[in-house]
Amino acid sequence: MSNDPYAAPTANLENLTDAPVIPTKLMSAKGRLSVLSYLAHGFVLMLATLAIMAVLGIIGTVVTGLSPESFVAPESIDFSNPVLIALIAIAVILYIALIVISVILMIKRIHDRNHSGWWVLALYIGSVIPFVNIIAIFGFLYVAFWPGQKTGNRFGGRRPTKGWEKVLGILSLVLTVVAIVGGIAAVAIPMMG
Repeated sequence: MSNDPYAAPTANLENLTDAPVIPTKLMSAKGRLSVLSYLAHGFVLMLATLAIMAVLGIIGTVVTGLSPESFVAPESIDFSNPVLIALIAIAVILYIALIVISVILMIKRIHDRNHSGWWVLALYIGSVIPFVNIIAIFGFLYVAFWPGQKTGNRFGGRRPTKGWEKVLGILSLVLTVVAIVGGIAAVAIPMMG
């Protein structure tokens, strides 16, 4: 403590051990998500999106009579079909919801590192700027995989990772590694032979 009467007051705001845990809600950016919680929620979001898009695709092919081959040549598709227009509108709304929920999850994740959620906007803007996008890639990796603070911070107390989040988070990591190794092998093996 300073004896200077004009000095600004000080407080330790980094280690708030008694900070309350903020419950996570799907459409709220408040609170924190650990690495495995973030990966698990992202995995569930991806599976739900794939399932809904598959259902929309099946409905689209059955109701409109389109074959999967017609999507290779989109000029043969009749876009005046009201069912197809409705399905496309639903897909666009779903895509916007996917982006919003992804941003909210990323904000909660970055709160776990005690950073402002505005950094997510900086990452997305940086990802579309040439030469800055390399830095943004490392930023996204930092957000996804760097462990959060073990104590409370200005965004609340440390939220315990639930059991299902641990399982799905680890499964997400394993599937990501398998996909990367498979992709590298798919490119490298034909080049060697």
